[in-house]
Amino acid sequence: MYNTLTVTDDITLEKILNIVDEYHIYSYYIGNPVKVNGPISSPFRKDNNPSWSLFRSKRNEIMYKDFATGETGNVAKFVQKMFDLSYHKALEKIWDDLILTKKVKQRKPRIEIEPKDPSKIIGIKRKNFTKTDDEFWGKYGLSRDVLKRYNVYPIESFWVNDIQQSFKYTKDDPMYAYKIFNKFKIYRPYSKSRLNKWRNNCGQYDIQGWEQLPEIDDLLIITKSLKDVMVLYTLGYSSISPQSENSSIPKSN
Repeated sequence: MYNTLTVTDDITLEKILNIVDEYHIYSYYIGNPVKVNGPISSPFRKDNNPSWSLFRSKRNEIMYKDFATGETGNVAKFVQKMFDLSYHKALEKIWDDLILTKKVKQRKPRIEIEPKDPSKIIGIKRKNFTKTDDEFWGKYGLSRDVLKRYNVYPIESFWVNDIQQSFKYTKDDPMYAYKIFNKFKIYRPYSKSRLNKWRNNCGQYDIQGWEQLPEIDDLLIITKSLKDVMVLYTLGYSSISPQSENSSIPKSN
């Protein structure tokens, strides 16, 4: 019987990932199940202060980042670097080790996938910063430059699913948008109703502060809000936060 699993002349990463997911490949070569979006010790060197991490890219790939060197790569580059192989030899190794030997029985991703809600789309209309904004954020020691670094802006109004919401920016009731990757979190700090204080189409993988992290640092603080992340930045610390105080940084299954 002709067995396509033994045909190795045309091994591609796409062909591999149709059979085994990236999470299993990383876990197999590291030697144990690994975390995604959480610091771990580098598999490439002795690393007493974990400075290496897996993360899910905007294209939904599981990538690695080495905060000690700034290097980023996909699962093929990971195997290349670990075994000092060419790109094609790295693909052949993955094929031989995990597919031909049937080391992986589970062929569906076990990684916890963020559920997507395509029906919830948020749009905003920005406005210029004013003294009202300076006074509010100044209470936390946050300047306009820091806010812009973290993509926080005052907004005149916003839309959910193309429907303009009734809330408007006023001096007594300002509104702000946090842009996190390609999503938005709307913040009305003086709202008396918690239900109307926030509007959000972010998911658990939209880690606040992740985009602003430096390539190299000795310490990463996990805190409870983007406001805390920005305050810690002004104090010289790198930090990230989940979407709310009741959420956690995502873990793999």
